[in-house]
This record gives sequence, C-alpha cells and structure tokens, in this order.
Amino acid sequence: MHVLRVLALAAIVMAAFPLRADASDIRQGSQVIIGPNDTIDDDLYAFATTVTISGTVNGDVIAAGNNISVDGTVNGSLSVGQIEETVTVTAGSPVVDLQSTQNQSVINRQALDVLPAARTMQGGASLVPGVSFYSQGFTSNMSIHGSLREDQHIYFDGMN
Repeated sequence: MHVLRVLALAAIVMAAFPLRADASDIRQGSQVIIGPNDTIDDDLYAFATTVTISGTVNGDVIAAGNNISVDGTVNGSLSVGQIEETVTVTAGSPVVDLQSTQNQSVINRQALDVLPAARTMQGGASLVPGVSFYSQGFTSNMSIHGSLREDQHIYFDGMN
C-alpha cells in the first residue's frame, strides 16, 4: 500500500513539473539537403557525406561530413565537426550599408501641410531625427545627436 502511494505521488509530481525536452531534427545518410524554400524550426543535427543548407534553420546547427555547404540562414550557432575535405560558407550582402552613413528622403507637400512644424528652417530641422534647434532672440543654435553648436554652419543661398 505504501509503494502505491509513493508511485502515485511521483506520478503527480512528474505531471505537475514535466522535464523540459528540447526539440531537434536529426538527419543522416549520404546526403542531407535543406532546400532554399525549406525552414527548420528546431536544432538541426546533420551527419552525411554531403550536407547542404540553402534554406533557413531557426536553431543551432551541428553538421559533420566530408562536404558541408551553408549558404542559407542559420539563426543560431553553427558547429562543424569531423571535416575531411571542404567547408563552404557564403553569406548574402549585409543588411546594414557599411560604406555610407547617408540617409536621404524627400517629404512631399501633402505631408508637410499636415505635420505640426513651423514653415521655417528650425521647423524643417525639427523633422529630422536627432536634430535639436535652440533659438534665443536673433540667435539660433542647432545640434545633431549631441554635437557642438560650433560644428554647425547654417547658410541661406550660400550666405550665412
């Protein structure tokens, strides 16, 4: 009778607090291919002579084989083991432009008419993120992302 109570209590505890089980996708054989339209939402364990990942893996990838090629997206860590021949990892172009910090846009007349900004240079500058305009009497100072006011030179048709 005592053993049944202990087993029943153990079953209740296990049902109330289940152990965490991580999901994973295990693939093996002579070729493991994740196509460009395939998405895996688990960790991927790939063991094959040739492993090709062209799609998306939303998890960690552990791959072992002779030829491993990853030109898809891996949203996790990538571990490669037991490589005897070649590994090719190619990446697409970066999402962030690393060559230029210039950001340019044009606000059309309809947008300007409905924005609560004055029709002055200060009002136009207030539409740009990170720009602060301070005005005291006849003196105006502009600061961009906390820069010094002396760094800013304001010209009207080539004259200041």
